[in-house]
Amino acid sequence: MRLLFENWRKYLNEWAVPEHSMTSDELAKPVGMEPVVNPPIVKFTGILKLVPSTETLEEIRLLSESLPGESVVLHDDRLHVTLVHQSHLKPYRSALKALSAAEELRCPRKLF
Repeated sequence: MRLLFENWRKYLNEWAVPEHSMTSDELAKPVGMEPVVNPPIVKFTGILKLVPSTETLEEIRLLSESLPGESVVLHDDRLHVTLVHQSHLKPYRSALKALSAAEELRCPRKLF
């Protein structure tokens, strides 16, 4: 999981078309160096999930243009990263529901 978080931009970049590709300088930039205008959101809907920011969704849309024609691109409201599967969250379901309803679930700074 750690490797995925550290290298996710590289994985996305493998499919990118050249005009939308990230440079090695952008990939090597430390996290937290730029101000985050629209951070990702953590939601609880049975699973604990990370919903990408609008900036990330725009990047995903650009990258999806380079996919083969038979690819099915999910709508923006369906895209997320599952942080914790629901089977592990059953004992904490009511507490997470309350936090989610109060919009108190926060995304850790290191993730964006």
